[in-house]
Amino acid sequence: MPRNLTILAGCLLGAVFAGVCVFGSEGHPAQEPVGGNPVLKSESALVVLDVVVTDKKGQPVHGLKAADFTVLEKGQKMTLQSFEEYRADQAAPPVPPPAKQAIGPNVFTNITDTAGNGPLNIVLMDALNTPMADQMYMREQMLEYVKKVPPGTRIAIFGLSDHLYLLQAFTTDPAVLNADVQMFRAQKAAVPPALRRVYTLAAIENLARYLSDLHGRKNLIWFAGSFPRVIPDGDQENGFGAMANFADDMKWTANLLMRSQVAVYPVDARGLFSNPEMSAAVGTPPGPNSQLHFLDQVAHRHIGMNVLAEGTGGKAFYDTNGLKEAVQEAITDGSNYYTLAYVPTDRQWDDRYRGLRVELNQPGVELFYRHGYFAYDPDAPSAQGGQALPMSVMDSAMLLGGPNPTQILFMVKIVPAAGTENKLPPNNQPNVKKMRPPYRHYDVWYGTNLRSLAFTATPDGVHHGSLEFEALLYSASGELMNAIRETMKVDLPAARYESALRSGFEFHQNIAAPAKSEYFLRLGVHDVSSDRVGAVEVPLTAIPKAPPAPPAASGK
Repeated sequence: MPRNLTILAGCLLGAVFAGVCVFGSEGHPAQEPVGGNPVLKSESALVVLDVVVTDKKGQPVHGLKAADFTVLEKGQKMTLQSFEEYRADQAAPPVPPPAKQAIGPNVFTNITDTAGNGPLNIVLMDALNTPMADQMYMREQMLEYVKKVPPGTRIAIFGLSDHLYLLQAFTTDPAVLNADVQMFRAQKAAVPPALRRVYTLAAIENLARYLSDLHGRKNLIWFAGSFPRVIPDGDQENGFGAMANFADDMKWTANLLMRSQVAVYPVDARGLFSNPEMSAAVGTPPGPNSQLHFLDQVAHRHIGMNVLAEGTGGKAFYDTNGLKEAVQEAITDGSNYYTLAYVPTDRQWDDRYRGLRVELNQPGVELFYRHGYFAYDPDAPSAQGGQALPMSVMDSAMLLGGPNPTQILFMVKIVPAAGTENKLPPNNQPNVKKMRPPYRHYDVWYGTNLRSLAFTATPDGVHHGSLEFEALLYSASGELMNAIRETMKVDLPAARYESALRSGFEFHQNIAAPAKSEYFLRLGVHDVSSDRVGAVEVPLTAIPKAPPAPPAASGK
């Protein structure tokens, strides 16, 4: 790497990382060098618990104190380390977002700016698990809602088909939200019914990774016609039998949602509906057990929705055609809450379920909070290794149009070559049927925040780790055109490690793209030890072409 670019990247990364990487909660790790053990540690393994309190009319209850709450874990009273109330009626008035400050020429990052008061709201419009007719109704209801969205409400919109994709990052602009809901199109699921659960689980896990570094509570409002089981019922944690791998995936996803402070509000996109066999359009009379079977199916779906909501601290909405009202109620509930935090007395990370109960010394109220968690070591990688998921964590993070996971924060500087070439750089893996010269080469310089990574420190002071760097080139239609995937074993002496903590860890790749047409680069970093990922997507049109090299001076 040229020295001037090294200095630029180092200063740039050091300044940015010093400003944003303030760690110190269950989901935001902090560094603690310990000889012979992973360096990445979570401060005190703090358990953060959001509690929504409503009265008999469903209105938020304000003004409660820490002494009013009792938190029990496995039946034992916990000592609160912190307590805070969040009120929508006392939130600071919305202000226009500041103009984005340029980081540097051709520099991009997955660090997300979500500065502001109050929670983040995510609307997930699920085409994978929703009939096409209900998808259209869901879209219409969302268009009605965004016309009257309260000022200052921060919303992001996602879609789900065979993968999770981002329609709109967090914004408070109703006009922008309206335009992006318009982009949602009803579509028939391309995933076989038998695989929809695993694809849904992968999408929810990917979403949790995207939200992991964003501060505060997130309300996930999930519209679907059915809700595959993506988190386990804590009371049945050991009853999965042959589904052991899938159960481990669900436990891990539940904990990712917990650490990312996500409360799920499942909304039945079908609204009020009746037994289709009772319709005159069917032409044949229903069987004697038809209605009983229909009611049993409906009850089973509602139980699943309630398990999802109770397991994350949200609320389920069904048997209503007022989908837009459900969105507003979910956002109102999720904008008025109390955050309680404590350090569990049981420090044994045995992967078992720990039930939680919150008691309040006030009658006539209803509490909404997650009812437990699985005691995974916060620093351990995914125990199941993704055995039941359709793709690896890295493959999921690198899908075109998906959210940019923020478990690993990094920046990239992309430098285009001045001219074009007919040859590809080393290590490129082109789509031989699609890639045609002439090519333009792009140097990609990564600067990775070491505070996001898990390194092992040995007694000699050397820090060891393993990182995967991946650059994928996609066409505008979503075809994979080119790829470069490299794994790097990292061994940093103490002095160099301390320096890299301040400036970032650097890595270089060179990838080519056809010189004509529109393409996208998806760039990712994967920490093999902790299974954490980070990714960012860059359209090549955002990268100014390098000026042509000046002609060589003629000698006389």
